[in-house]
Amino acid sequence: MDLVERVVLFARLLRNRGVPVSTGEEIDAAAAALEVGEGDLEALREALRAALVKRREHYKIFDELFDKFWGGSPLTGLMVEPVRLTVYVEGELGSIDPVKRFLSVYSPYDVEWERLSVEPGTRELARRISRGLRVVRRLLALYPGRRLRRSSRGPIDFRGVMRRSLRHFGEPVELVKSRRKLSRARIVALFDVSNSMRDEWPWLQSAMAAFRSLPSGSYEVFAFSVRLVRLTEVLQRLERPEEIGRVVYRELGVWGSGTRIGESLRQLLEAHGGLVTERTGVLIVSDGWDLGDLELLDSALSELSRRAGLVAWLTPYAGSKGFRPEAAALKIAVNRVDVFTSARVLEDPRSALRAFSSALIAPRRPRRS
Repeated sequence: MDLVERVVLFARLLRNRGVPVSTGEEIDAAAAALEVGEGDLEALREALRAALVKRREHYKIFDELFDKFWGGSPLTGLMVEPVRLTVYVEGELGSIDPVKRFLSVYSPYDVEWERLSVEPGTRELARRISRGLRVVRRLLALYPGRRLRRSSRGPIDFRGVMRRSLRHFGEPVELVKSRRKLSRARIVALFDVSNSMRDEWPWLQSAMAAFRSLPSGSYEVFAFSVRLVRLTEVLQRLERPEEIGRVVYRELGVWGSGTRIGESLRQLLEAHGGLVTERTGVLIVSDGWDLGDLELLDSALSELSRRAGLVAWLTPYAGSKGFRPEAAALKIAVNRVDVFTSARVLEDPRSALRAFSSALIAPRRPRRS
């Protein structure tokens, strides 16, 4: 295996551990590795880290994998799923441009996506879902906005005191207190893009695109199958729903594999825990077919429910005739989340209002520790 192929495989290992690595970053890493060579491992470490890692929290994962991979340790246990690479090389290796050599290794991504024959999402469906999302965001209202409301426990509102004093000839005889009105919310959405959700892939792409209609900073979007990847920045640079699945598949390699929901939720809590607070509403869109550890799913959902303001599980089949949550993951979810309903409620504002309002009005039920 030559140096370019090793860089591609190493980048795949990073993605399997949750480090976002794009195609362009892999090309830069391959070019840097060819320039530095394998003679000085510390120089190679610095070159690859600069090209492949953009966040400080991923440095530890990078160093761990680098020591194992480039230090000659066996790769057993590092891969999340088996990898098959087909290399097409014409002529002598030394005479081929490094970028072309890299793409010859990476090209199976594009071929496999074309073979999937995935129907794209539509802008009309994205617009319908965006209206439902705006209703959900207004209902959540877990974050204080700029408006004030009267409260017996808030700080003293000096403007209110002065207004009340006009009733008593300018004498401030009443103390008025107020607090900021809860009028905003942050939504963290997790979409199951595993192979069991294949029939829903067009809908998922439209739903992801719908989040673009919400104010910037009010949402975070993730996709998961055997691992979790953050899509917020990807969505913000794309304009068409039909592009989302292709780009996510090519850049992140997460679309269309198995499912490990518990591991993905645990990764959310550990790597992106700052996003999950009492002012956050978490939406999980999944059919519940899980190949991972169910005990881990139970504990991750329990912790997520304790930390988030609201947790909703949306399954595409909940509205079907005769549906019952028989899958093991769904049985766990029913007892852990605040809202368990069909994903289709997001297509209609009235349905979204009915599905979420009852859970928000009623007190949260106690959960097992």
